[in-house]
Amino acid sequence: MRPAGTALRLTLLLGEDDRHRHHPLHREVVRRARAAGLPGVTVLRGDEGYGRHWQVHTTRLVDRAERLPVVVIVVGEPAAIRAFRGEGAALLDEVDCIRYSRGRRR
Repeated sequence: MRPAGTALRLTLLLGEDDRHRHHPLHREVVRRARAAGLPGVTVLRGDEGYGRHWQVHTTRLVDRAERLPVVVIVVGEPAAIRAFRGEGAALLDEVDCIRYSRGRRR
């Protein structure tokens, strides 16, 4: 493990029903991040959450198992993340990156 420096983490809080054209919005974010050369993207699906309308969406109740939360985390160089971010609500924070290498180094 070796330090790699400081990066920015962009966190997008979406709903699973959010769309870009006819495709899930989180897939479009992943596609664009890859095209922009950003080194890491992770999509996490939530079991429960609520947003600006205070309505709880959960997998525990069949009639409420829609609009579940999706979190997209993108990490990269500060300038690249700022250029990628675009418009809309997002969380942006500075993180320390550590790189892990495969195998053993002696």
